[in-house]
Amino acid sequence: MTARELLDELDRLRVRIVVEGGNTILRPEKGSNVAARMKQLEPDLARHRSELLELAGSDRWDQGWAVRRMAAADAAVAASGVPGTDPEVQAAVEQVLACHAERDRGGLEEWCQVIEQVVRDPKRRRRP
Repeated sequence: MTARELLDELDRLRVRIVVEGGNTILRPEKGSNVAARMKQLEPDLARHRSELLELAGSDRWDQGWAVRRMAAADAAVAASGVPGTDPEVQAAVEQVLACHAERDRGGLEEWCQVIEQVVRDPKRRRRP
């Protein structure tokens, strides 16, 4: 199992990775019954400890956040009057989708901001 797959499994199990005093602590959601599965994952957890800490940092993937962020960028396009078929909008959308597929939170945010900047440009607005 790769570090990314392991992090995905921990997310599925609703287990958070927390670092306290230099120790890595796995915190399952209250009331969950994942002890047996966690025991099975121990070898992978030990093998990928440093990668997990890096992956679980501030750029940790949050699917709900990603969907809300993409919806906000889409709403900005709709409200602007700039057609979604604008070449710069389309190019940025392709990058957003690639970042989403790679679970790249920072990249997704960056490209959503590009979309919002493009549609704020008064030269691109559709005339009524």
